[in-house]
Amino acid sequence: MKDDDIYGLDIVVADPCRCGCALIRVWAHSTKSKIPIWKCVWCQKRRGKPTDTEIALLNAWLKEYGYTLEPLAFCDDGGIRFAYEVFGRGRGPVAWIDEDSSPDRAA
Repeated sequence: MKDDDIYGLDIVVADPCRCGCALIRVWAHSTKSKIPIWKCVWCQKRRGKPTDTEIALLNAWLKEYGYTLEPLAFCDDGGIRFAYEVFGRGRGPVAWIDEDSSPDRAA
């Protein structure tokens, strides 16, 4: 996975933007640059840059599950999962960064 594969994924954050929206999306910094940045989904105000850990978690999600229309959320225990599982009754993180394990094989 490349870093430019993560563009377009939505994340729910605890601190909403000044417009009141709690969703941020991974965007490219400019048309000529491939630097990923966070932008508000509604007003498109810049909200900073994703960390290396956040980029790795988003790449792990895409590798395991592919793109989704549902917003995602970073868990307190280091994973990433659907936002409705974090705020509702969830079953735990669904994508982890684990360099020590081998990839799952179909039987």
